[in-house]
Amino acid sequence: MIEVFKTDINSKTKARQAINNLKRLFTEASINIDLHDRDNILRVEGIEVSHVPSIVQYLNNFGYQCETLA
Repeated sequence: MIEVFKTDINSKTKARQAINNLKRLFTEASINIDLHDRDNILRVEGIEVSHVPSIVQYLNNFGYQCETLA
């Protein structure tokens, strides 16, 4: 399953940190952030739908804005 999120992650350094932190929780997932998109899209592939709230909360706890895109 692929989930897509809007974030406020706007630099390579922040993107790398966020991806590394998420990879600790979701080791099998493919994760990337498109910094060229105006919504700084986070794509996570290979997770269960039930993990979506965990991703949002986890990034919010690190001080990032994150919301699910429909």
